[in-house]
Amino acid sequence: MRDCLYTKIISALFGLGLLSCTYSANAQSSVATDSSALHIQNIKKGHIIFVLPSQLNKLTELYQIGHSDAHSQKVRERHLTMYKEVIKERDTLLREIQSAVDTLWDFCPYQFLYDFQLRTRPPDTLLAGLTPFPNEKLPGQGYRVRMGRTKATAHFGVEAMVVTDPDGRDLESPFPYYVKLNRRTWLNGLLSIFFPSSYEKKDASKLIRQLNENFRYFYAEKWNP
Repeated sequence: MRDCLYTKIISALFGLGLLSCTYSANAQSSVATDSSALHIQNIKKGHIIFVLPSQLNKLTELYQIGHSDAHSQKVRERHLTMYKEVIKERDTLLREIQSAVDTLWDFCPYQFLYDFQLRTRPPDTLLAGLTPFPNEKLPGQGYRVRMGRTKATAHFGVEAMVVTDPDGRDLESPFPYYVKLNRRTWLNGLLSIFFPSSYEKKDASKLIRQLNENFRYFYAEKWNP
């Protein structure tokens, strides 16, 4: 009789624990969903900031080595050549991104800023050869789109356009918070050796179009079901 009573008590406690876990999981899922819905609404009502890579750190290092008496002339010339090549490649990329956004983006108002403009203390001397964008006063909150690795998968080398909140924190799933820069990112090293074409980066227009469509579909799903 006593054993039977103990069994019933344990079963009841187990049931309550399972119910509590299920409720907690559902609550967390609900919070995540609500949060993602709020983010996309904030972006729709506010604006997005496309943070363009200046390559300032790399260019500063190349420039300093290229003008340092501590290195041979050959080393200095090589680094100054690399300095010019980085600027050329970067400027091409920046033009492509700006053109794609101006042509394809229609989800919300937007503006451009260089990554160094987000620093608390911007550099005094810009060796990057860039004129800072004016910091426009746009409506609502300014979420950002940066170029780099997703922090959750940084060790796996997933390069992407990543969406962050106004404070620069990466958003999370289920929000469509990134678009991969490469056509394929799994087994990057192997693919780049044996299948170079599969490792090519997507062009800017495809990236911007995909990000814009992701936002539109997600907004429609959350606010116009």
